Amino acid sequence: MKDRINREANKIRELYEKVRSTYAHRDTDGLAYLEWQKVCEKFHCYRSSIDEYFERDALARLAEGSPSHVEFAITFLELDPWFFRSGYIKEDFIHRLKRVDLDDMQRKRVLRILVDAVMSRGTREYKRYCRLAIVFATEHLVSELFSIRRLGEPGQRSRAKLMLQYIVRHVSLET
Repeated sequence: MKDRINREANKIRELYEKVRSTYAHRDTDGLAYLEWQKVCEKFHCYRSSIDEYFERDALARLAEGSPSHVEFAITFLELDPWFFRSGYIKEDFIHRLKRVDLDDMQRKRVLRILVDAVMSRGTREYKRYCRLAIVFATEHLVSELFSIRRLGEPGQRSRAKLMLQYIVRHVSLET
């Protein structure tokens, strides 16, 4: 599954980069404009082999706890692929995972994703990760966040502080 996600992410990035590069030259002559149109059409018509996991029905199955869809969503978030619209996809997955009953191993994977988000994901979906942390908060996660807030780089400290604020506002951890 990881290879499939990475392969498709690379393909989507490649197609999108062609759109961007031909866009810059589309006004130079008629051939450049036609090339840009052709590349745009190819990008918009591309059907990825992982699209099935992003469609409305698939997101509903994820929310219902379908094992294959839960596994795909967690793996996708672990890999954190970057391509056109991947941030929106991550937001959808994060939002739906809050309501899914996960087993212990899946919960551990989500906790690692949350720590990784603090360490390296200052992206548009970060507040969704903070909301997910409310559901999956443990004393160990809070301890890690305090450690990052104290010892991390400035961006990491800021993200750890924000995630801690979400947790403290909504969760009462037993000591």
